[in-house]
Amino acid sequence: MGIMSRRTFLKSAAVGTCGVATMSILPGCAAQEIGSFTDVPSRRILILIGASPEGNTVKLADSFAQGAASQGHEVTSIFLGSRDIRCCLGCDQCRYGKGCVQQDDMTEIYEAIKNTDLVVFASALRYWTLTGVIKNVLERLYATCSEDPNPPFGRYENTRIWTVLY
Repeated sequence: MGIMSRRTFLKSAAVGTCGVATMSILPGCAAQEIGSFTDVPSRRILILIGASPEGNTVKLADSFAQGAASQGHEVTSIFLGSRDIRCCLGCDQCRYGKGCVQQDDMTEIYEAIKNTDLVVFASALRYWTLTGVIKNVLERLYATCSEDPNPPFGRYENTRIWTVLY
């Protein structure tokens, strides 16, 4: 199999075949590659879009959403560009059962994540990395972790590993 150009990939994804390869680890499941959603039960999917509204990332995320919806999945997209999502303060108040002390739009995203089976991060590449708003969301997900009594490798976080699409 040869290397597919970005333009060819976007054209093939725009057909709505949901041919986007993503990695997902769901609670109690082994890692699986999802090239087509026909072999998995219906899921609630949340797409967090951290890119300009007119770019290729939004087109790719929309195509992913259409393909997933056509297979019977419930898809919700949230555009992060217009949201007030601040950086993590590192205050560790969330570790003591208080939740995040910041009162911004991340509160809504926490609720959306609690009510979903799969989270997809759609990000453009800025300076060869994810956009700032996606990084802020990833940092703020620290508040969703809970203490793990059996920490692997000395870590105490216990949370899902999220799907990343960029």
